[in-house]
Amino acid sequence: MGFDCNSYEGVLCQQAKGFEEIFPAFLKRIKPERIIEIGTGSGGFTMFLQDSLDRFGSFANIWSYDINIPRDYEKIEDRGVRLCQCDVFKDDQIELMESLISSEGTTLLLCDGGNKKGEFNLFSKSLKVG
Repeated sequence: MGFDCNSYEGVLCQQAKGFEEIFPAFLKRIKPERIIEIGTGSGGFTMFLQDSLDRFGSFANIWSYDINIPRDYEKIEDRGVRLCQCDVFKDDQIELMESLISSEGTTLLLCDGGNKKGEFNLFSKSLKVG
């Protein structure tokens, strides 16, 4: 799969040990229509998510938000991920993200930016039951 202990295909992956076993099964089970990731970081996890979706034939889209664009952004965008350099706490982004979250189908929202509690508190009201 392209892993070592800290990276995915040479790109830093800032996740807890064992994520590479848990997330593919989880994604396959919930079959998300879209993934919204707040906090791209270096992008290794984002690449891993897209590759995991591709392996089981999902057509889900990933939107990944961060204030900074990762150094390896081309590797991420080449996979079809929509990278958004912005502050998710700004009004125009809040409306866009609430619209994505509440769209038809399952949305997986990953609050992993610099203000996890604020991200969750702001966007959790848009989550759907189930």
